[in-house]
Amino acid sequence: GPFRFARSSFPKLRALSIYPLKSLNNVRQGLALPLEELNLLKVPINEEIFGLLEPAGLRRLGLLGGRTLQSLTGISRLSRLESLRLKNLTAPGDISELATLQRLETLNIQYCKSITGIAAINDLPALRSLDLVGCGNVGLKTIEQKISTLDWINTGATT
Repeated sequence: GPFRFARSSFPKLRALSIYPLKSLNNVRQGLALPLEELNLLKVPINEEIFGLLEPAGLRRLGLLGGRTLQSLTGISRLSRLESLRLKNLTAPGDISELATLQRLETLNIQYCKSITGIAAINDLPALRSLDLVGCGNVGLKTIEQKISTLDWINTGATT
């Protein structure tokens, strides 16, 4: 069964990876901690997730698996993000709102074949590291100039 915890047992927890319950109660309980990083091991809701996460002021976020997230609309609410991981999301669609994340240094997108709006990466002034793996034909040519300025780039199985 799911692991349940009392936040009083982990008062200084900074990073949490969790399978969310349908009710999201365990996510809400985790967000009451002084988290800097949260990894949702299955995204249980659509773009409403960003409103839920906004008050936490997260610096690192992983959205790892799921079918309900259709776009990144609303991610601008997470303005403190420095690192974002998107993996195995079947329908994330439009990622153009990434352009609003002015502090984003690390972007890792893996096996998200339906992404569009990749040109938003050009507008990330702090970006230093980019992984685009297994994303198919997303239009890398639109970000060639940005790629040339990065410290780390991995574009395996992505064009």
